[in-house]
Order: sequence, then C-alpha cells, then structure tokens
Amino acid sequence: MASKNAPVSKPSLMPLPAPYLVLQQEGALLGCGGWAPSKTDPQTAVLCWKMIAREQHRAGFGRVLLTERLNRIAAVSNFSRVLLSTSQHSETFFGKFGFTTVRRQANGYALGMDLVDMVLTSSVPESRAAEHPN
Repeated sequence: MASKNAPVSKPSLMPLPAPYLVLQQEGALLGCGGWAPSKTDPQTAVLCWKMIAREQHRAGFGRVLLTERLNRIAAVSNFSRVLLSTSQHSETFFGKFGFTTVRRQANGYALGMDLVDMVLTSSVPESRAAEHPN
C-alpha cells in the first residue's frame, strides 16, 4: 500500500486502435460502441463494446448507434463482413438488421446469459435500418 505522501502518477489516456463513438444528448450519456478490423481476417470488421444505458432501451438509440457504425464500416471498401458477440437478450435486435447467429454458448457470459456470435455479410444501408425503430 502506498503511503499518504507518496507521489501519485498522473493518469494517461491511451489512443484507441479503432473508432469508438459515444452517444449523448444534452450532456447525458445514452450509449457507446465501436468497431475494429478483425485481427485474423482483413475483410471483417468487429463491433465492440456496444451498450445503451438501461433506462434508454427501446428508445431508438441502439438503432442510431448501430446504423452509424454500419455506415462507417460500409465506407471502408475492404470490409465484407461484420461480426459481433452479444447475449440472447439482444439477439433479436441485431437480427432485425440482417445479422444471423453463427454460434451460441449457453452460459457463455454468466449463468443464464448466453454468448451469441452473429455475422452480417453486407452492410445495412441507413434506409433499411430506419425501418426498425426498436
């Protein structure tokens, strides 16, 4: 344990290796999420650390965040697939945007919370995503 008088090192921020978006409204954090190139397949983008504040679920913010990330991925011509890992609780949401389940691991995150891997083989244009408000 450090003594009370020991110098405290200054925290530093490390740059992210890929885009990460924060969704906010009037200063309130609504959600966040990013994407990165796959480490094993240069034609695959991976959605990462996606979350919407619990009290904001079913308000359309997940759609906004997902659509923006898919549009940005589509703008990079070398990606032909998008992968994500989620739980069974969000599987239907991503399915509305064309993601299909490729693997399910019962209790993969915790007891009662399955790990669900999903893939999208082509980007979803904004007009299609707008058809799915929740």
